[in-house]
Amino acid sequence: MNLKQGDNIVITRGKDRGKRAKVLRVFVEQNRITAEGVALHKRHQRPRKSGEKGQIISFPSPFSAANAKVFCSSCDKGVRVRRTGVGRDKVRVCATCGQKL
Repeated sequence: MNLKQGDNIVITRGKDRGKRAKVLRVFVEQNRITAEGVALHKRHQRPRKSGEKGQIISFPSPFSAANAKVFCSSCDKGVRVRRTGVGRDKVRVCATCGQKL
């Protein structure tokens, strides 16, 4: 998987297409990610104590990592990622311009 927690991404498919977001969590086994402000779902929460009000909570749900690309600041778009380097010093770089991500 080319995406890591904390990466800036661009959504390529779905209702949030074109949005930029930050990766919050990565689920490697399922090939899914959650991102800030993308794929929001709403959950209705009942009041727990007397006098407390019920509320609607929105939270990001996991979506397929194939629907997002890493954002390159020099290209100003979503790009593919390549790994370059020798031995343990491998670095992720933009496939288009070669800048370090």
